[in-house]
Amino acid sequence: MLAASVLLISSLFQRQDPSAHRSSHPLSNDTEATLSSDTASTTSTAIDTDADPVYTLKSKLQAVALLDNLLSASTASTYHRLLDGNTAVAYVSYALSDLAFVYPGLPTNYPGQPAEDWSARGFRNAAGQALKVAHMDTRAGALNALQGALRGSDSKATAAVYASSQALLSMIPNMHLLAQQRGRSNPVVLHVAAQSFDDQLRSVPEVDSVLVARNTGFVFLGSNSVQEAHDMALVAHLLAARSGVPVLHYFDGVRTANEVATAKVLSYPEIARLAAEQTAVGATESAVPFQRSYDLVEDLLQQVSKSLGRDYHIFEYSGSDSAETVVVTLGAGSQSVRDAVASLSTSGAQVGVLNVRLYRPWSEKNFLAAIPKTAKTVVVLEQGDGLFAFNGPLFLDVAASFRFGAGWEGAGPRLVTAQSNSFAHLRPQHFKTLFANALESTFIDLNADEYTTVEQEEEKAPAAASTQAIFWDLETAGSAQAAKHAASILAKSGANVDAYTTQDGYRPGGPVASTQLNFGTRPQGGSATRAADYVAVHDPALLKEFDILATAKPRSTILLAGPWKNADEIEGKLSNDFKLRATQLEVRLFALDAAKIAADLQLRETGVVFEAAFFHLVPGVAHLAGARDPAAVADAIASQYEDSLSPDRKVGVLVREVVGRVAADLSPIDLLPTWTILEREYKNLPTHVAPRLAANTDTDHSAADLDAATLPHTKKTHETAWHVMFGDAYQSVHSLRPDLHEKTFLVKTSLRRRLTPLNYDRNVFHIEFDIKGTGLKYELGDALGVHGHNNPAAVAEFLAWYGLDPQSSLLLPATSPAAPAETRTIFQLFSQTLDIFGRPTKRFYESLADHAADPKERQHLLHLISPEGAAELKRRVDDTTTYADLLREFTSAHPSVAHLARMVAPIKPRHYSIASSQRMFPDSVHLLVVTVDWQTSKGERRTGQCTRYLDALRPGEAVTVSIKPSVMKLPPLDEQPVVMAGLGTGMAPFRAFIQERALARAENKKVGDIVLYFGSRHRSMEYLYGEELEAYLASGDLTHAGLAFSRDQPDKIYIQHRMKEDVARLRKWLVEENGHFYLCGPTWPVPDVKDAVVEALTSTGELSVKEAGEVIESWKEKEKYVLEVY
Repeated sequence: MLAASVLLISSLFQRQDPSAHRSSHPLSNDTEATLSSDTASTTSTAIDTDADPVYTLKSKLQAVALLDNLLSASTASTYHRLLDGNTAVAYVSYALSDLAFVYPGLPTNYPGQPAEDWSARGFRNAAGQALKVAHMDTRAGALNALQGALRGSDSKATAAVYASSQALLSMIPNMHLLAQQRGRSNPVVLHVAAQSFDDQLRSVPEVDSVLVARNTGFVFLGSNSVQEAHDMALVAHLLAARSGVPVLHYFDGVRTANEVATAKVLSYPEIARLAAEQTAVGATESAVPFQRSYDLVEDLLQQVSKSLGRDYHIFEYSGSDSAETVVVTLGAGSQSVRDAVASLSTSGAQVGVLNVRLYRPWSEKNFLAAIPKTAKTVVVLEQGDGLFAFNGPLFLDVAASFRFGAGWEGAGPRLVTAQSNSFAHLRPQHFKTLFANALESTFIDLNADEYTTVEQEEEKAPAAASTQAIFWDLETAGSAQAAKHAASILAKSGANVDAYTTQDGYRPGGPVASTQLNFGTRPQGGSATRAADYVAVHDPALLKEFDILATAKPRSTILLAGPWKNADEIEGKLSNDFKLRATQLEVRLFALDAAKIAADLQLRETGVVFEAAFFHLVPGVAHLAGARDPAAVADAIASQYEDSLSPDRKVGVLVREVVGRVAADLSPIDLLPTWTILEREYKNLPTHVAPRLAANTDTDHSAADLDAATLPHTKKTHETAWHVMFGDAYQSVHSLRPDLHEKTFLVKTSLRRRLTPLNYDRNVFHIEFDIKGTGLKYELGDALGVHGHNNPAAVAEFLAWYGLDPQSSLLLPATSPAAPAETRTIFQLFSQTLDIFGRPTKRFYESLADHAADPKERQHLLHLISPEGAAELKRRVDDTTTYADLLREFTSAHPSVAHLARMVAPIKPRHYSIASSQRMFPDSVHLLVVTVDWQTSKGERRTGQCTRYLDALRPGEAVTVSIKPSVMKLPPLDEQPVVMAGLGTGMAPFRAFIQERALARAENKKVGDIVLYFGSRHRSMEYLYGEELEAYLASGDLTHAGLAFSRDQPDKIYIQHRMKEDVARLRKWLVEENGHFYLCGPTWPVPDVKDAVVEALTSTGELSVKEAGEVIESWKEKEKYVLEVY
């Protein structure tokens, strides 16, 4: 989510305290490349010193500015600032509270988190007093601490409680007690973020969890936007101070809490003035009965409206004055409803929407007065995580008002309930459907297909004064800050800005985020995703996962990150759907090799490159930001970063170079005429990112700044025993590998057989695992992920040298709310989890320097990751220096085992193509493995981590494995030929292919030709599975074998030579009979093999070389020409 609390503090309050300033660290995303070869450690991280950036631009949004008070530098009573809903609520409540209690419910971005930060830094409230903030756990009897604190405090002290809606259930008993004491107890305000997670782990604004407390005697106020969150938080505190009635202010914990928008905020002096006025008035008033307090709320709403230029009421109607259909909705998440219905109303439809601002106490009189007398149908929107039985709480209140309330003449309107856990997906077209269905049904499920599909052409474009941009990012790429900085720059220039980031933290391969940025000269009101004028895809992998153009306007600008210069280069990377839609929308398509620019300018991350591209490509945005020329644009971007690169390298100069390079390197991509006649593929890719819970991505993991709460810590033997003996009490479970995201299986080694002679310098072996009873299923072409262990003897020797007890236990805290805490022994940690004998990342060098007690060693470590040390670092990389090597070399740096558990990268599984068909071998899985070893410059012999592990396995030993799917699949039809080219252990998947086709022939199926081109050094030494292949050739299961043993004759012969001998047959198999081609093995023969296929395609003269290349590219897209190389 956007770091709005940072923006608020840095712009809203007065000055910085240099003595208390916390060090700011660069973002923690590593950009080091990972080697997949066993040449070093097959599961370790390597450093590419030629491409790895040197400079890290430190964003000012990454560290909270330390200020010594909360007084605004502005002399005005109101001013505009960019902030999110959580911060808006905290800003007001911090000003008017004396003590606060935080019930988080989430690991980050939870209600009250800004208040915790400000209190810890000694910020003062509007009365100049220090605020006491307590971080609480949600459990039975929640708010007991509040009750006790109020008894021991001043009678006028105001208490604020921040909580998620899930915590309310535990608070209800104490809420009743607080309500009974109104007028005799301190003012109390609860700020509740309505949020929960559905069965798909998507974040949803769960209002029904708030409504379970509706009968506690609290006043219920709702807000729908960042501006309203600020305003209703103020009304809530003023009401509590004036009347003594406890107030619950609830807001959308998904959208409003995290959405960043320009809001008009009151200064602390102005807030203090309003509070003093209401307290004084309350002292002269007699106690107001709870059921009549809505008049008091209406009065306060009017006062706040006057101060902020708004128009608030306890019931707020908008739409046609003669509406025949009225939608009734509660606050918190209903902004999208109001926007959609307003769109229909302005187009002439007789519809309207009534927003319930004050839900408790409920005023029948005011409700009926707000409904147009022309209403014939009232649709009540009920929001919750499940469907009510036609009688949700809001529906019951509405029905009772029409049934028993005074002020409505004649028969009441038709009442309809429509329900969903969120209304954010609803568009104007959906409400047309809803209004039509409401004439025939009294219950409507808004999650039905007709309310979730969107016809894009029906969407109305927003006003011309508004511009929309969407940024697509992978969190690991470090480019997500581009949207944050663009929002900050535009807000500082006076533009109205609204931005919202949706993140899917459970995406395989790392979190994906999509940020919608709306900006212009008028307030944006960003409730729903709008069609975008600018779409930036900062990682090309997302093109295959999402329908990027679904949210693009006609003639919009599309930026793709990649090295392409023209349409011919990029065409093979784009789907038919993308190309067809791009021509239909007539988009302006650009490509930018941001990674190359970053590498050339020695930048660690690409975020600043994409910022420059945004200001260059979006018409008018630079002018709106107050930047008249490229130099001014560079200055605006540079203002978002700390100027702390090095004495001879300034941020401003570097950013100007970035801006210049972006302008020069942006490549416009022409839309080819052939794209207009492409057929749709109908892949139905998602158009939006699912908002699923994610880990905090703003945390820096350098050693000096690790939070002690997240560090592993050692446990005594009896503590570990307790978790085993009293498993139910501790909720302990035994799990194979709880740290792994993929599903794992425990299989047993049944056979290991060397295939090459003992006197041969390459150890290639066949290994089989018994999978009977494990539930493991695999498909042809799948890879088996082997979770190898480090050498036990080497681990024991290292632990003894480092002074660690192998049998000590270590508690590893949960890395996310969905993950468990884990207990392991030190030996387990270093043998099964940490890649201590793998290649270290640059981050490790930096973190190790933080621990170095010897200044010379610290300087040496920092030198290695500097530009001056690049040559020495490269030598270390080439020599496969390991984590353990560095710890032995720099002995003054002795991180604790807790820090090592966070600093050392985990062992990653090594994936091997499966060399068997499960149809032929239902209870086993086979691998073909080559052991790779090498000698360091010091003469030390080393072996690849996972192949050493596999080679040492004996029958009966257990191994943890997982399955990784592959695109290497047999053709859909048995009659289609299969042409396979494999080098060395690249033979593995083709053995499985041959087995599968042999079974099909045995079943009397019509089977196409199956052809193998196999290459290795010597037939006598490395003809892998030679006896099997000869038998298949003899039986006809293998049609043809082109064998190339490169060193058996003076002139080397490779598989491409054998293929060129068969060009006529290759063309018949691949073109005339629609066969599929596969290559598996090292990367070096890929161009030569392609040339052989091109020669086959051009052999008849019907195609040119260029056209043949285009045919191969189209085959790749259709997965008819498949490469699996390493």
